[in-house]
Order: sequence, then C-alpha cells, then structure tokens
Amino acid sequence: NALPDMAANDGNSVSPEMSRREQAAKSIKRYAAASAGFGIIPIPALDMSAIGTSQLLMIRSVAKIYGVVLSKDRVRVIVSSTVGGVAPVLLGGGLSSIFKMIPVVGTVVGAVTLPSIAGLTTLTLGNALADHLDAGGSLDELGLAQLRATFNSEFRAAKAKLSRKKEASVESTEALAA
Repeated sequence: NALPDMAANDGNSVSPEMSRREQAAKSIKRYAAASAGFGIIPIPALDMSAIGTSQLLMIRSVAKIYGVVLSKDRVRVIVSSTVGGVAPVLLGGGLSSIFKMIPVVGTVVGAVTLPSIAGLTTLTLGNALADHLDAGGSLDELGLAQLRATFNSEFRAAKAKLSRKKEASVESTEALAA
C-alpha cells in the first residue's frame, strides 16, 4: 500500500532551510499525484476510497508542517466543509468511478476523467489549506469559511487554466493535422 509510505515521508523530513510553504508544496504535489494515480484504479468505489484517503493524509501532513494537530474527525470536517462547494464537479468524479462498471467504454471514460478531477481537487485543497495556514488562518468555524472561499476561488482558477491548456492542445493537434 503506497499511502502509509507516503505518510511516513510526507515532506516533514526535508531540509530545515526549506520554508513551511515549500515543505507543504512538496507534500501537496506528492499527494495530488497519488490521487490522480488512484483515479486510474479500475474498481469503482475503491478508486474514490483511495483518493479520499490520500486527501485526508495530505491535510494531516500539511497541518503537521504548520504545527497544527488534527484528529481524523476534524480532517473529515475540513474536507467535507471545503470541498462541498464544488460538489457538482466532484459528483462528476463519482460518476466517472461508476462509469467504470460499464465494460470497455466506461472504463476508458472513468480512467480519463477521474484522475484529472482527483488530482486537481487534491492540489487545490492542499494549496488552499497551506495558503490559509501560512497567512495565520485558523481551522475553527470562521477559519473554515475563509478556507472554503479560498478553495472555491483556487478551484475555479485551476479549472479554467486546465480548460485553456486543453483548448490549446486541441488547437495545436488540429494545426498539425491540417
């Protein structure tokens, strides 16, 4: 299982000259990559479970870098409170997982869409949390509202950036084909 190894080496053992934000960024990228990889798992529900576990471990890792100790329950509250704002997109990720039950076509659709959604969501959640904690934000109810707003803003920006990259890729492919 890759997750316990990642948790043991979650970025907290990096050199002391790295800032907390740099340490957090390193950990966030590792968990976002893992979440995207877990999106390829061909078994519905197992993929979502692995992605969720990766996000929970990432939050604990980032919090630890900033000296914040979180219980499992508090981490779950943070994820549901923060990520809930992009539920329609995440529902698409869940549907991608369910699509995997359809032989061949469903597996392809799920394998193409879910990794992108999982990686983007994990990366955005981690960056929003690190930015929030770096600015001295708390994780009480008021702090969670601020974190949710930051996450939603960063998620929309990341999604727009991904769409622009996809459009540019399609345009360059069409230009090569012409």
